[in-house]
Amino acid sequence: MKIVHVCETLKGGIESYLAEIIPFQVGLYGADNVHIIVPRDGAGGRSEFHEAVVWEFRRKGRSFSTMLNLCVAILKLVKTQAPDVIHLHSSFAGAIGRVVLMALRKETKVVYCPHGWSYLRQGAERTNWLWKKIETMLAVACHKIVCISEHEYTAALNAGLPEHKLELIVSGISDVVSDAPRNRVISREGRAIRLLFVGRLDYQKGIDLLFNALRSAARNDIELTIVGEAVVNSAWWAQVRGSCPENVQIIGWQERDALQLFYELADALVVPSRWEGFGLVAVEALRSGTPVICNVAGALPDIVEHRISGYHLDFENTEKAVAFFAELKLENLAHLRHAARERYTSVFKSQAMNEKMLQMYQAVIPHTEAVGTAGFME
Repeated sequence: MKIVHVCETLKGGIESYLAEIIPFQVGLYGADNVHIIVPRDGAGGRSEFHEAVVWEFRRKGRSFSTMLNLCVAILKLVKTQAPDVIHLHSSFAGAIGRVVLMALRKETKVVYCPHGWSYLRQGAERTNWLWKKIETMLAVACHKIVCISEHEYTAALNAGLPEHKLELIVSGISDVVSDAPRNRVISREGRAIRLLFVGRLDYQKGIDLLFNALRSAARNDIELTIVGEAVVNSAWWAQVRGSCPENVQIIGWQERDALQLFYELADALVVPSRWEGFGLVAVEALRSGTPVICNVAGALPDIVEHRISGYHLDFENTEKAVAFFAELKLENLAHLRHAARERYTSVFKSQAMNEKMLQMYQAVIPHTEAVGTAGFME
């Protein structure tokens, strides 16, 4: 089986997602049979593609030239490689890829993963109806639509997308830490609470909501580390950065391997996203035994158990958000660490995700012989 993955951008959850599924597929089908189309400006994470064949296109924001360059890259790869499956990631790549492939009328099977429905965006209610219409229309141009969370699956059904095309494959990640006790980050009494934010510094991710709450809580014993950078709207982030509260350190974008230390040193990850199709950074934190303080938005409450592996908080309710951080205690976060790790190990390991995706590929290509996974997974 020859598989092609198409990405309009890599930074964020999509890069982490691909870092889980591509090594698995390369191990099964060989490096020559796994290809990926990525933007030329997305060099981060390339080593995690594990010998997959990389095709690049020039990206200049979400512009017409980017659309055209991505179209050309898809056309070239399909015509020269004749893949069995082309897997489109995100709404932008999904829309362009499905239109191009529909026009080609090739035998290639098309799989689409939105990684968060575009019609669920907060603050874009005037155009969300249009994106919902586009998604329902383009559903005819793919064989399967992968939903990465229960929330995303339910939203697809509610939008009228065809149930027989929907495939619920909950995202997971590989384990990189042991189950040894994690006491070193909570050993010093009286120290500051170390909070962590990881992700794109864009409107969707709600960093401004977190800033507002921390600034009003006015606690000198809370430190926030920010790992990430603006991807969609740098002008918005430049404005928000001007209201940055005290005790905030902005690190910039980091490679995935470097993130593990940030998770381990944090007392809690904060995910104030306005909407999320999944929220992979929350799972990465749970894997490290780090509790998660998440907004009550999208799939986030499905990942984090309130008062067990973290906290649910309505970041849009300023009064409640300020009160939460004003009363937050280090010892309460410390008591959640074991349950956070347990949440990951019981629900979010990558083996089930990869096996279900393999079964989906084989289902849309009936002539393909099943490939055993037991030896690779061990």
